[in-house]
Amino acid sequence: MAETTASSTAATPVAGVSMLTVRISKSPQLALPALDFVDGLEFAVPAEFTKRSLCELLDELLKQQHQEQHTQQVIDDEVEDTRQHPRVRTDRLDFVVVEKNELLRTSLKNFCETRGLSFEKTVELQCVQAFDAKAKTRRRSKQVPSWMSAMCWSRVRSELVVGVCNGMVVTYSVLGDGQTTENPFPFSSNGEAATGSSPVRDVCWVHTGENIHFAAATEAGSVYIGDTGRKAESSHGTLAVCQTADDASSANALAGDFHDSTSLSTLFVGYESGFVRAFSLSQAALSPISREASGKQRKRKNSDTVELFPQSETKFHSGPVCDLLVPNRQHFLFSASMDGLLHQVDTTAWKTVRTILAGGGKAVTGLTPWGRHDSSAGRFVTSCMDGALRLCDFNASEQSGVTALKAPDCLAQLCLSSSPINEMHVASGGKDGSVRIWDIRSPKVPLHRYTDVHGEEGTVQAVEWISSTDSHGDGSSRLYSCGSNGCLVEFLL
Repeated sequence: MAETTASSTAATPVAGVSMLTVRISKSPQLALPALDFVDGLEFAVPAEFTKRSLCELLDELLKQQHQEQHTQQVIDDEVEDTRQHPRVRTDRLDFVVVEKNELLRTSLKNFCETRGLSFEKTVELQCVQAFDAKAKTRRRSKQVPSWMSAMCWSRVRSELVVGVCNGMVVTYSVLGDGQTTENPFPFSSNGEAATGSSPVRDVCWVHTGENIHFAAATEAGSVYIGDTGRKAESSHGTLAVCQTADDASSANALAGDFHDSTSLSTLFVGYESGFVRAFSLSQAALSPISREASGKQRKRKNSDTVELFPQSETKFHSGPVCDLLVPNRQHFLFSASMDGLLHQVDTTAWKTVRTILAGGGKAVTGLTPWGRHDSSAGRFVTSCMDGALRLCDFNASEQSGVTALKAPDCLAQLCLSSSPINEMHVASGGKDGSVRIWDIRSPKVPLHRYTDVHGEEGTVQAVEWISSTDSHGDGSSRLYSCGSNGCLVEFLL
């Protein structure tokens, strides 16, 4: 039936009008079951056809198929079927030219001429989810007066800690049921702390015994550890600061390692200079209570802020360190850099165990495991400055463990977060202001792309994908992004 419908709908050749033969396939991720019948259809169309023209053609095919099914239904059941055929909306559909792995943004003629494609060959097109869909956001926070630059989720505290480029650290509770008239911005700020005037480059949570504190890496090179719940007069929430003696470069990346058997935690810091340093954090050093020599306890004051210095340090990279990751309960650290390398570091021996060219020769900007529950498996996704995501498998032999995912219109991808409920799904944030959701088994195009998330010319600086079991208890997941417009955004998935 599909072949008959296609031939009857295909455009009739007209004198002076260039024609092209196209073959249409449907992306498995396209949530339009009604279009399953178009998979493999081949027909001639005018070379001037655009995305809209193709959508109208598919809509006509779908309408004809519906009418044929309706007629057969009446014959078989003698019952009038009044259902309308499902429309093909241009805002829900895009076409990828398979040979070039690029979106069709102009006419077929213009695309073929500018890309050197022959008019004599059949043009392979794949129907995919529209990449122009506006973000379906559930909630937004109030704006802060500067860029939001980094973000990290705490399952224990059910809070997101966000770093801001004006030197502030803000925590947000993401519990709640959405916007109301009385509370139009349902993200409530639980507190904030000042780390100085230097922009915050990264944030994470650190554990010491029963205490949980934020850590904030700054462009000035210092790393501040504190609690946004403390009063302003108490050193703006700062309990300790990690310093380096002879390296004034920016502190770019953080990762915490909590040891269950002791009251000690290790904080790993990556720097612009390529160094990675380890700082030991004790429960006593980060306690908001200070014990005097007489044994009396008192609240700590500004002068009680503890200075910490690294216990281990090595220059693992020739370029800036951009991201760090510590698998649960393992003595390994994974370090990604703008030099394009991903190192596996033994934190006990403090040496590199293995290195992967994770950027394919391009700068790496972010790092996440294939699913949060499997971070110890040695499989990671990296985001890169060339717009690609790359899958890195430390269990594979040499460079055979690196595979690239690339969308046709991607600019630099700046951040990553993996799904907590589906290890094959990853979210990325881009320099073009888009948030993309990928299935790593389908590397040609993302499942979804949400544009202008942080303004028309905004940049996505961080994404965080959390399980709703942690925050809402409904068994699904929530995706958050923050960026250059100073807003925290929650997505409807």
